[in-house]
Amino acid sequence: MNFLLVCLKRIITLLVFEVLMFNLLSQIVDSLKGSLAVTSGPATFIQVKLDLSLLEGINDDMEFCVKLAKEESVIVLPGVVVGLKNWLRITFAIEPSSLEDGLGRIKTFCLRHAKKN
Repeated sequence: MNFLLVCLKRIITLLVFEVLMFNLLSQIVDSLKGSLAVTSGPATFIQVKLDLSLLEGINDDMEFCVKLAKEESVIVLPGVVVGLKNWLRITFAIEPSSLEDGLGRIKTFCLRHAKKN
């Protein structure tokens, strides 16, 4: 279970970094719009590989996402939808407080479904 907590801390650290980078990249994109034909902003999501060997009763990314939605009211995109089986796509194009709440719920969900040693 310590491995799971380390992984979740890394995911949260990456997401915080991504949010900071998004803000910086958004400023750069905005400054370039006058000179270039920019059709979209920077990415607003991160993709995370699921380690199913750490989870009990979850067989793939689709099952993870369905159970997460039912149990914690958090919706993430299963990677299989974009051709990445057993990956998750987590968006962070939301208010930081909502992101923090959602990540906390994902952590709670993972702890609840962690395999017992």
